[in-house]
Amino acid sequence: MHVLNDPKNDRHVSFYTMTGSNAYILSATSRTGPDIVEAFGPDRLEIVEPVEFCAEIANEIPGCQTAMISQCLYADNRVLETVGTAPTIDDLKSDTEPDKVSLEKVMAQGKDLQGPKQYFLKSREHEAQSEYRFVWETNRSVKEPLIITAPNLRRYCNL
Repeated sequence: MHVLNDPKNDRHVSFYTMTGSNAYILSATSRTGPDIVEAFGPDRLEIVEPVEFCAEIANEIPGCQTAMISQCLYADNRVLETVGTAPTIDDLKSDTEPDKVSLEKVMAQGKDLQGPKQYFLKSREHEAQSEYRFVWETNRSVKEPLIITAPNLRRYCNL
């Protein structure tokens, strides 16, 4: 849920958006120490050059359009609040049927508001995980995991 608060004009608008159906996501942690070794055993690696790691994978994903990396944002609820100028009802009305709201205009407003933050929003109860995520958006719907072979990734990691 995204809420756009407009205190100057005493308006607020909310959009419920769904994101990620066209993306691959890899989760990692920035924590180190014996508990990580215990939790993951030999199936772990340290990514020492995350930007290069992310770019190398992006080059292997068919139709990859965007790549992002960020630490997760931990919150008590999954509502993103932004302060800005909220649209009026007139801004959202159809050009061809002025007595009706345009679904296309509402969806465009929601898309403009959402940005990448929703990919990195996580419940505060998981804050101890100190998670960060790699996100690769594609030009198609993603329904199954993608397995790639990229031996060059090793140069960006400590194994």
